[in-house]
Amino acid sequence: MKLIKREPGQVANMNSIFDHFFNNDFLNWPVNNHNRRWNSVPAANISESDEAYKIELAVPGMKKEDFKVSLEDNMLSISSEINNEEKVDKSNFSHVEFRHQSFKRTFHLPEDRVNEEDIKASYENGVLSIELPKKAEAQKQAPKMIEIA
Repeated sequence: MKLIKREPGQVANMNSIFDHFFNNDFLNWPVNNHNRRWNSVPAANISESDEAYKIELAVPGMKKEDFKVSLEDNMLSISSEINNEEKVDKSNFSHVEFRHQSFKRTFHLPEDRVNEEDIKASYENGVLSIELPKKAEAQKQAPKMIEIA
């Protein structure tokens, strides 16, 4: 809740009441139990090891069928679009609620460093994980020992 500064003796007018009620906090209320907002972009963790790059997206409450993952011209795209309609019919009323949720994240991959044939993706416990193995020439090699003549 925000504090609103008023001058002593000032009476709240209807405009200030509506401004307070329809502020950003009201319009950005959570939409489900996961405290996510519609049309938001999921948070991503990106890591690199000697053998691979790894991208993890926090996307709870979804199924693996909800995602599309593609690679084109060193651009990895991850997207999802869900359209649901929930209808409740009771004896004296009918309630229909529509839900549309979508996102798209694109990551530029280092050129000629990813082995495209061995990319793997999995979804578990609300986390979409994509492993991008490095090509052999891009992996960190052990130092080559040079013999002294």
